[in-house]
Amino acid sequence: MRMLSIQRSDTPAASQSEAGNTTRSWSLKDHFLFFGFILVLPLALLAASLIFEVARTHRAQLEQRMVQLAAAIAADVDREFQRRITMLQTLASSPALPRGDLATFHAHASAALREDKAGIFLIDPSSLQQLVNTYTSFGVELPRYGSPETAQRVLQAKTWQISDFFIGRVSRRPAFDVVIPILERQEVRYILAMGLEPFMLQEIMQEQKLPTEWVLTIADRNGTIIARSIDPDKNVGAKLPAAFSAQKAGTVERTRNLEGTAVLRATAVTELSGWQAAVNLPEAVAEGPLKQSLVLLVL
Repeated sequence: MRMLSIQRSDTPAASQSEAGNTTRSWSLKDHFLFFGFILVLPLALLAASLIFEVARTHRAQLEQRMVQLAAAIAADVDREFQRRITMLQTLASSPALPRGDLATFHAHASAALREDKAGIFLIDPSSLQQLVNTYTSFGVELPRYGSPETAQRVLQAKTWQISDFFIGRVSRRPAFDVVIPILERQEVRYILAMGLEPFMLQEIMQEQKLPTEWVLTIADRNGTIIARSIDPDKNVGAKLPAAFSAQKAGTVERTRNLEGTAVLRATAVTELSGWQAAVNLPEAVAEGPLKQSLVLLVL
């Protein structure tokens, strides 16, 4: 009986001692951790909120810049077209044309383009036969005009037109034309065209001096690529996906570029030709600042 009583009295005391030690150990460690967590959590949440707000603002500013850049490229293309239209209108006033002196007109047109790589074509409006082409010597047999659709628009509207992409019949190179009518008594006596090549658009894009990650594209009304800031020889003449051509001007969309990379894409449309100027930026580049900030937050 005595031994049993001793065992009963000793057991609760030992249990209480162990429980007390366990309670004291948990309280010291976990209370410090919990106190630290209470201090850090609001700061972490605040920092995360600020980071995401800064990232959102940065993204909005980046998209705005992309839209403005696309609009600036479209405006530069329009200014270049307007300059070419003025050159053609000046040539159209040549006194050699009313008297049918095509040899003299060929000389005048060649002199006007001495510092330019463009070509001048004088076309008969009824047959669309080329009468003068400054890419060749005067008197050489010439083919018919290479963009009959543009010539027909000129005959109908009796004002200047800008062609879409085509392959020149004399130069055998990718081309697009600025075309005006030469009127006589309100009738089209001649069609005068200036043949241009994609390098003109490449120069406009190079003037932007952007990092290589920014990819610029100019496509005609049919969605045919006329110039691209990377791999121009590979891409000129290729067709854009229908979704690209259908993108509304002044918008930014998430999509994949011709190489399959996830990008942001902003667009604008030229007023004179109706062509599309597009700016592509990889999403990885656009989201780089946010990812860096998150890494710093975690550290």
